[in-house]
Amino acid sequence: MQKLKVITRQKIFQTWEYEVEVPDDFVIQNQALTFQQKGELLDILYNEGIEGHCWNDDEIRDEEVVDFEWVKA
Repeated sequence: MQKLKVITRQKIFQTWEYEVEVPDDFVIQNQALTFQQKGELLDILYNEGIEGHCWNDDEIRDEEVVDFEWVKA
């Protein structure tokens, strides 16, 4: 029997929660954000370095083998 070390790469989906201050003219219509508003919110998060909270709901959506090597006995 031989041993092989396998290295994989995973795409993981996580849900994060943030509290963000927005301008008074930031209006949400019909309980839905527009594409532009989503971008604006992400800009605020990244530019201001706002820390969030991970919901601990990691879900692996894809995994692939990217490398391998034989393990010497």
